[in-house]
Amino acid sequence: LLLSPRDELKIPEEIKADYTHFCYSYIDDISQLAFTKLLKEHRSYPEYCFSLGAIATWHMMESLKNKPVCYLDSDLFFYNDPKLVLDYIGDKDVAVIPHDFLDSDYERLIKNGKFNVSVVYFSGSKKSKEILGEWVNRVISKCDETVAWDQGYLDTWPVKLGDKLCILPDGSCNGPWSWRAYDCKYNENGKLLIMRDNRDWVPLVSSHFHEHHRNGSSHLD
Repeated sequence: LLLSPRDELKIPEEIKADYTHFCYSYIDDISQLAFTKLLKEHRSYPEYCFSLGAIATWHMMESLKNKPVCYLDSDLFFYNDPKLVLDYIGDKDVAVIPHDFLDSDYERLIKNGKFNVSVVYFSGSKKSKEILGEWVNRVISKCDETVAWDQGYLDTWPVKLGDKLCILPDGSCNGPWSWRAYDCKYNENGKLLIMRDNRDWVPLVSSHFHEHHRNGSSHLD
C-alpha cells in the first residue's frame, strides 16, 4: 500500500494489528528520491503526478525484493473479489487493462492509448522488471499529453512481451470510456455482473470512477 504523507495519515494500531501481512510505504519516500525531486522542480503538476505511477510501482517492487506488485489507481471501486483477476493472470509476467473503446469513440479516444493505467500488474520476474524499468525511464524522459502521459508507453508491450502479457478480460476493471457498451444486472447473491456484445455475463471486479462528479448527496454523474 502506498499511503499519503506521514503527517497527513496515521494508521491506527488496531488496523496494523489486523493487516500485518500488508507492506506500507509513504509517498514521502518516493518524493524524496533524487530524480523525483528534479521532476517535481522542472515539470508541471500534471506531468509530475502522471510520472509517479510507474515510479511508485518500481519503488514498491524494490522494497518487496521482486515480489509481485500491482499498481491500482486510487479512484477504483471493487464490487467483487480481486482474486478473480489474480487467478486469471496466472503465471504471466505483466497484466494490463484494455480501454476497449466503442467503435464510435475509437478515433477520438485512441490518443489516450490502447491500455488504461488503472490496473498494471508485474510478477517480479526478470522480464517484468525489465518492462517496469523501461516504463520508469520513459516517464522520466517524457510524460505529457503528446505521449498520453504514462499510458501511451504501454502500447508497445504486446509486441515486447508476447504471450507473457495478460490482457485482462471484461469485468476486470471497467471505466466510463466503455460503459455504454455493457448491460448490467445483479445475480441471486447480490453480485454485480456485466455483459458486452451478447458475450457471457461476468462479475464486475472493479470500476474506474474517472471524471465522475457528485450529483446530490448520494449520486454520481
